[in-house]
Amino acid sequence: GVDLVCLNLKEAQIVEPSFSIDSNLTCLEEKLKANICVTLGNNGSRMRLNGKEYFSKAYSVDEVDPCGAGDSFLAALTLCNVEDYPESALRIANYWAALSVLEHGTKIPQLIKLKEVLTSQK
Repeated sequence: GVDLVCLNLKEAQIVEPSFSIDSNLTCLEEKLKANICVTLGNNGSRMRLNGKEYFSKAYSVDEVDPCGAGDSFLAALTLCNVEDYPESALRIANYWAALSVLEHGTKIPQLIKLKEVLTSQK
């Protein structure tokens, strides 16, 4: 009864013990009966949406504190138009998560920093 289930790698492996970074997301989709997004830390994120898979690499930064990166990813993803622009949504969520690990604690990154990153990536 949900549109999208978002898991990290550890959670995905609880649902499907044989799941790895390179695994097809179909097994999770079938078990959870929903579209799937899996965050892979420094390996980016993958999503299976309406029968098609998408991947976005992680944005490389000098990580200070990973606390809150998953929550930041999920917050950004929920604000994006995942249905119409899944690749862009994953990319933006990965950038936002990367920006969130640049300081100690769970501080919200500045929106201007995301705009700068997105502008420089065009």
